[in-house]
Amino acid sequence: AYKMVRERRVDEIPQRYSGSGSPSVAPIVVGNRAMWSTPQGYIYSREISKSMLQFRFRLDDHVDVAPAFMSPYVYAASRSGRVYAIQEERGLELWQFPTEAPIAQPIITIDGKLYVITDKAEMFRIDPRVGTQVWYATGIAQFLSMSANRLYGLTPQGQIIVLDAETGSRLAIVAGPGGYDVPTRNSETDRESCMERLLFRMRADHIVRRAAPQQRPQEL
Repeated sequence: AYKMVRERRVDEIPQRYSGSGSPSVAPIVVGNRAMWSTPQGYIYSREISKSMLQFRFRLDDHVDVAPAFMSPYVYAASRSGRVYAIQEERGLELWQFPTEAPIAQPIITIDGKLYVITDKAEMFRIDPRVGTQVWYATGIAQFLSMSANRLYGLTPQGQIIVLDAETGSRLAIVAGPGGYDVPTRNSETDRESCMERLLFRMRADHIVRRAAPQQRPQEL
């Protein structure tokens, strides 16, 4: 995208597209594709170099978060709590996953894995290919970062929570006073080192306690 912008002539008119409503959040650009969502519940995908709309997909409710891309799928979430997998070229629905709670946090796609967080502070890891639940965890309101074995987030009370990335079980939680600079959400670069430095400092201050294993809800 940067290369295309740099090669654009100064006098060239920027591309514009009018969809059903204004974008609800900032568009995302992946390679030659721009994608955005609207409050009316539409997901748009446009091929930048050809100024051509690839697809428009309608969700069941309005949308508060940007779509996420992990080839060959586009992932979107509606305010009703449904997560969608959409075929990247033609915009065909592949599966839906109901979380049964509104979703306002960004969709997380890292290293071939898919995560969503609901407004009830529930985190789901979903199989990105078939849309089934891999694990479920409560008490996590915001994603912070991730290493090879651990996932870091914030509780609704602002504490740092550490989960096992493979099982979703709680490993530790920060229970002490504030005063630490919590990193912003980072799913792209330096994921492990920023959190390891922070946790090293917290361990030195003796404020990290072990958390009891979390029980998953039984399937009916």
